[in-house]
Amino acid sequence: MGEEDQAPAQDVQKEVLTDLQKSLVLGETWYLIDAAWMKSLKLYLGNSEGPGRHSHFHPGPIDNRNLCNSDNTLKSNLSDGTDYELVPEEAWNKLVEWYGLSGNQTPIARQVAQLSNKHLIVEVYPVRLRCSTNFSMDPDIFVLFSRTTTLKSIDEVLRIKFVIDENSETRLWLNSPGGTPELVDMDKLLSDVVVGPEGNCCVIESKNPNSKWKDRDELVKKNQSNNENELSSYSNAKVLRMTTTNQPGVCGLTNLGNTCFMNSVLQCMSNCPPITEYFLARRHLEELNKVNPLGMRGEIAVAFGNLIETMWSGKNLYERPMQFKIQLGKFNPVFSGCQQHDSQELLTFLLDGLHEDLNRIKQKPYTTITDDSDREDKILAQEAWDRHRKRNDSIIVDTFHGLLKSRVVCPDCKKLSVTFDPFCNLSLPLPQKKERLITITFIPFEGSKQIFKYRISIPRQGTIKDLCFEVAQRTSTDPNTLMVAEMYHSHFHQFYSSEDTLDAIHDRDQIYVYEVPSVTNATANKPLLIPVCLWEVNENSERFDNNQLFGIPFFVNCPRQLLSENDLRNILLDKMQRHFNIPALNGHNMMDTDNGSADFIHKTMKDNWFRIYMKNTTTRAPPTLLEFKKNKLDLMDLFEVDDDEDETYVGRNILLLGFSKELKRDVYIEKNIEFFNDKSFNYRASREMEKITMNDCLNLFTTCEKLGADDAWYCPTCKKHQRATKKFDLWDLPKILIVHLKRFSYTRLLRDKIDAMVDCPLKNLDMSQYLIKGDRPQSVYNLIGVCNHFGGMGGGHYTASCKNKDTGEWYYFDDSHVDRTSEDRVLTKAAYVLFYMATDAQ
Repeated sequence: MGEEDQAPAQDVQKEVLTDLQKSLVLGETWYLIDAAWMKSLKLYLGNSEGPGRHSHFHPGPIDNRNLCNSDNTLKSNLSDGTDYELVPEEAWNKLVEWYGLSGNQTPIARQVAQLSNKHLIVEVYPVRLRCSTNFSMDPDIFVLFSRTTTLKSIDEVLRIKFVIDENSETRLWLNSPGGTPELVDMDKLLSDVVVGPEGNCCVIESKNPNSKWKDRDELVKKNQSNNENELSSYSNAKVLRMTTTNQPGVCGLTNLGNTCFMNSVLQCMSNCPPITEYFLARRHLEELNKVNPLGMRGEIAVAFGNLIETMWSGKNLYERPMQFKIQLGKFNPVFSGCQQHDSQELLTFLLDGLHEDLNRIKQKPYTTITDDSDREDKILAQEAWDRHRKRNDSIIVDTFHGLLKSRVVCPDCKKLSVTFDPFCNLSLPLPQKKERLITITFIPFEGSKQIFKYRISIPRQGTIKDLCFEVAQRTSTDPNTLMVAEMYHSHFHQFYSSEDTLDAIHDRDQIYVYEVPSVTNATANKPLLIPVCLWEVNENSERFDNNQLFGIPFFVNCPRQLLSENDLRNILLDKMQRHFNIPALNGHNMMDTDNGSADFIHKTMKDNWFRIYMKNTTTRAPPTLLEFKKNKLDLMDLFEVDDDEDETYVGRNILLLGFSKELKRDVYIEKNIEFFNDKSFNYRASREMEKITMNDCLNLFTTCEKLGADDAWYCPTCKKHQRATKKFDLWDLPKILIVHLKRFSYTRLLRDKIDAMVDCPLKNLDMSQYLIKGDRPQSVYNLIGVCNHFGGMGGGHYTASCKNKDTGEWYYFDDSHVDRTSEDRVLTKAAYVLFYMATDAQ
């Protein structure tokens, strides 16, 4: 039985995809798999969510190279769903059995752990502790621990590793990045005392039964005399900070490991005068609601209050928000690790958490909502607000809550439903860009022509046909002769048809556009278009592995007739000129002539320079070496092409050109591919959409829209879900209006960021024209804070620009770094969440 027959039928293999939906079970093992490989698998099994897929390529062995560093450790800041997918052990075992594991890669296994709030997670990034028996950290060892490990268990492990006498007493000192050594409680979990997975130092100190523990400062001082180590440097920095006089509120926040999203939100909240004054007066301690089942026992409010007090003490240039981060992760496991998150999501959670911890309503009454849409808006709005205040009364409600009117109309029976709902922040959509930029690599068909990269501006709702048209305009080619392929580790990942939507292409995909020759309508004259990949063959084994592929694949055009080995080689050599150091062909047959070209080949290369293999891309079957025993080769038969097949062939089989390691080193040239500078094309204009104003966003927010199929409204009259029309209006606004610009757009297949400049007023934002309430109070606002996001989807960096309530000056907060800034530099294209305060509240 061949290797390709070991796997069951594809319909059986599809069952493994259902395993991915299983629930987490404590103690089980899950595995990380590269998201691109999983995409290949789903395409191969016909389970892709995207329409118009035309790839039949076997995904090959599981390849996690993109997830690991050169030392085989997991890269930092990887995102679930974007960089990797998690699969349970039974699914992993099946996939390895059917597809194999590329090269000598080690499986990336992780355990399911339970956090203190009983929430189960797959711990992708365990904590890596640098451990020693002294503060000089010499000698040291690195040990991985789960966040759910108790400090007592760590102590037991380190006693063994450092061979500490069982009669000796021990205690642990822990230091996180940017902090000072702290003695830890052995009964605590590791997650209670650390935030990030890296940079944490642990010292296990031991003493004999009859001796006394040494003072921490004495221990640090003793080691400092021999080695100005990292821990003592942090200690000195802390002393310096505590003796420095600084402007209250102008205090940076240390990045604890991808916590810039949190720091930017905390800076904006810290510069909301009503909130700061409330916490500095310690009123929160009088209003803590520790019995609220929806709250966090008052712990978030206390941690936030302690941090505000420190930031406004005027004693610190920067502060480590360690305890706040620990409390944050304790009550919301999403924020328990060190991954980057969305600052607006954190802000929403923080406002809700502070509200419930400070809710003055200890016993929430039961309230009912009646559908009396025929009554006056003023009455309905007042009743809705009264219901809300009966159950919700806090400084957060006083400061941030407003009221929205929602109007829904059934398309069939015209049933009207009017509701009034409180809101805490206003999420405004941005007008979508009409154009989208895609970077492609263009491969001319002639092997002597140079390869270029182009940045193409195309319609956002366009198709691959539109992309080909734009490429043809840049390259002076016929759009009908262009073929679009996605590349992955030097092999074809999939091909796109002309009708595929551009949503099928993600920003991180490697898109190549190949020029292929035009053909006549006659089937007999249509050549075979054959994909070719380059393969570095292991000298000791000809076993195929995707890790051994290199370079850029290409296409050759072969006639539908018998070919000799020389004919096929010359066709291949013509396309290989741009990346191989070979003598000029000069119109000669390289295999038959006795000139210098032939001498070069015979002297330096075996097996006619490279060996030609055929590989079926739909199976794991090993490549087959082509043998020309009959002097001629029937490619039609070899590639299983019917004589009457009307389409130019790009199919299941590809050619592999095998090179030894030495030969590849001698003849292959890794050329840099440059961007084509098309002076006739305005790239700057294509990157920038028309100017967007705050009014554009507000107008779009208040526009009547038809609900989608996924969020249909249940009509009580029709007794079914309907795609009704819905309209939002602003009824009442809060003292501080938080405006969230929805820069991140999501479709079924594409995630994108709108990085256009939004013209937001710095002063006198007049909201009166959008208020439908009769008396329109608190309608003019001034900007007091901006949370900025730089970068693209799944990452980037957050900063904040805030106005100090005492001095009225603007400051730019970039984690621990703080600089004074001017008003004209506050608003940029990075503005993401804006804080406006009503003029009559100032």
